[in-house]
Amino acid sequence: MHSSVITTFSPGNSPPIFWFVPPNISEKSTPVAATNVRLRLRMRNVMKFCLSFRLGNYLLLLFIFSKICYIGNVVIQLFLLNVVLATKYSTFGIDMVRELVNRNDWTEESYVAFPRVTFCDFRIRGQDLGNVQAYTVQCVLPINLYNEKIYLFLWFWMIFVAGVSAISLLVWICRAIFFSDRVKFVRNHLMLGDRIRRGGTEGELIRKFTNDYLKQDGAFLLRLVAHNTNNITTTEVMCALWDFWKEKIKEKEADRETKGLYPDPDPENADTQPEVKKRLF
Repeated sequence: MHSSVITTFSPGNSPPIFWFVPPNISEKSTPVAATNVRLRLRMRNVMKFCLSFRLGNYLLLLFIFSKICYIGNVVIQLFLLNVVLATKYSTFGIDMVRELVNRNDWTEESYVAFPRVTFCDFRIRGQDLGNVQAYTVQCVLPINLYNEKIYLFLWFWMIFVAGVSAISLLVWICRAIFFSDRVKFVRNHLMLGDRIRRGGTEGELIRKFTNDYLKQDGAFLLRLVAHNTNNITTTEVMCALWDFWKEKIKEKEADRETKGLYPDPDPENADTQPEVKKRLF
């Protein structure tokens, strides 16, 4: 038996994909293999759409995913400490603050993981080395005073980190969703760089620059530059990209005009060639 080859073509200019079917697969099962290939290709196209360099949202989605991981990390740690400490650590700080406000003695509550007073079992051997007696006495554990404060601080710190990460996640999602916010960010820096004037007519040009050239990742990187440096650096980078983009547009327009004046020779349109020459000369 010979192995067969299934060829699939992906949309766009991507090269064809060759799938080799092992010889142990019969001809009757070849349609099933082809269906599996099509499903894999479809899943790959979906992933390419979600995380695509061409769409310009790859870096932004990775950044948002990292924010989600930060929040998930805090939640997982809270549940793990619930298991390790054998207490309700997920609400540990709230319970402690409530007991302090009510002026109750929380050291004897069942949810407290750090008791200060407990019972200890001792085995004492007598003088004859054969008589071992067991004693149960009340013990004081002063080290738990420090452990309680340390874990209370850790609870508030993790809740603070989770809250800040959640707010940051919502802010970046809103910035990614609202196109007007990105356009406003670009316009402000172009005005600082004297590339446009306040109240000018470059609104449509700015929207094309933001949507077609910068895209999501470009605006996202410029925001990171603004957060980590200053407005002067961000304005210089923005203006340099603006100037480069406008030069590319001028070159494209010049190429279109050149192709319009000097069209490629076509045998089928030979009758129209003299008319073009008359218009030129």
